[in-house]
Amino acid sequence: MVQKIFLFFILSGVLLNAQEVFLELKTSGLKELPLTVLWLADYPEWNETVKEDLLNSGQIKIIEPPQNLPEDPLKSFEILKNLGVEFFLTTSLSKEGEILVLRHNLYDVKAKKIIFAKKYKGERKTIKTMAHTLTDELLYHLTGQKGISLTKIAFISDRSGFKELYIMDADGSNQQPLTLYKSICLSPAWAPSGKEIYFVSYHTGRPSIIALQWLEGKAKNLKIPFKSASSPCVSPDGKYLLFSGSKGDSTNIYRLDLENNQYEQLTFSKSIDTDGFYSPFGNFILFTSGRSGTPQIYYMNSEGLDIKRITQEGSYNAEPKISPQGNYFVYTSREGLNFQIYLQEISSGLRIPLTFSGSNESPSFSPDGKKIVYSSNITGNYEIYVMDLNGENKKRLTFSGNNTQPVWSPYLK
Repeated sequence: MVQKIFLFFILSGVLLNAQEVFLELKTSGLKELPLTVLWLADYPEWNETVKEDLLNSGQIKIIEPPQNLPEDPLKSFEILKNLGVEFFLTTSLSKEGEILVLRHNLYDVKAKKIIFAKKYKGERKTIKTMAHTLTDELLYHLTGQKGISLTKIAFISDRSGFKELYIMDADGSNQQPLTLYKSICLSPAWAPSGKEIYFVSYHTGRPSIIALQWLEGKAKNLKIPFKSASSPCVSPDGKYLLFSGSKGDSTNIYRLDLENNQYEQLTFSKSIDTDGFYSPFGNFILFTSGRSGTPQIYYMNSEGLDIKRITQEGSYNAEPKISPQGNYFVYTSREGLNFQIYLQEISSGLRIPLTFSGSNESPSFSPDGKKIVYSSNITGNYEIYVMDLNGENKKRLTFSGNNTQPVWSPYLK
């Protein structure tokens, strides 16, 4: 992943060569660390989860242990060193009644010593969560960067016959509904704390915004005096909620103070302004507007001033989402009858296509900025997929009903 961070929004600049930027997106800046893992017999779900998490990070190269590896780790170092292994993870499993006890040691093969040790306890049904926890801690210890295995993805699914709000783990497991309104839910958005999800629901008879404390199952209907409200987005400090509100024939973007429930209007277009999305620093907002005749993506500062159009190619561009580092944004662009996902560099305006087949919509960055989740109908129904920042390694996460509008959570505590 590109490591540079842009602290200011630059609308002008020399365009970079497309091939050079594509290659830069493919380069992580960190070498893959060679790691051997001693897998657990009779616990394939733990083995599969650990392997997938580590490989998906793009920072670990797994070297399978040879069959003649001694049981004593201290006698394994020379064999592993000759295989190019730098780190060696061992796991021992014991039981306390129905509780599994996993003890992990990570060895530096060259130094021949333990550099990381952890113990986790839980029931058999929590073994995947223990595996996710281990891999996130391993990655942080080895690279200094947080893993995303314990993050969540919120999305909309009609698998029950209604469009309800759902949630799943970052790898697509543990999919479950968060609402049972038997109505229409749309446009989920995470609070920066990860404790609340804001979304639009029609269960009251008109589109209104709901704040859901998803871990506690508590929902609150926000008091917004509009005939309709949509496209919620919470500011990075958690103080404000952007939303699109309709008064008369126009739809504009408003900012709601979540503490005192006071709102102010930020755009004053006679067309439709929607999809407001804060930068990670809170200093600017990207949004979709039809003020030029077709939907395009615009910039404004956090007070609604200095509005500028920033997508110049394509006749229909919408759904902007800014990367956690603030250097890129992704969006959907209509091509013929379908939509495709593009990545655009903020400093140069360079536009890079990430999808090419079917119709692909609603992209959202992972909290580390290395992955993008999105919805695609390439198989017929709309399903949720993830891909790397450069569009490679696409993986399907859902397999039931139509699944749309995915949004990746922040890091969860």
